[in-house]
Amino acid sequence: MASNQTISQRFEEYQPSKTLWFWSVAGAVVLTMIVGFTAGGWTTAGTASEMAKTSAMKARAELVANLCVQKFITASNAGDNLAKLKGTSSTRETASSATAGG
Repeated sequence: MASNQTISQRFEEYQPSKTLWFWSVAGAVVLTMIVGFTAGGWTTAGTASEMAKTSAMKARAELVANLCVQKFITASNAGDNLAKLKGTSSTRETASSATAGG
């Protein structure tokens, strides 16, 4: 290889060995996985399972809360229940009032 060749001529003549190809591909795979799991939003099966369980629990809680509010609003004595609820001073009293159906 003469020193008077241009970079493009040197690139065209370059033939990497199989070892260099292997390590280049292995490095690219590792780099892709690192970038994918850190910045790309990839998740493992375990993480995805935990995320699904958490999402299902939140959805159930939201559904139950909506049903409870709907039951509270449509009750025949909703005004009395609302006044009673506003009169409670602690979370414990509010919770016991809510579980009692009022």
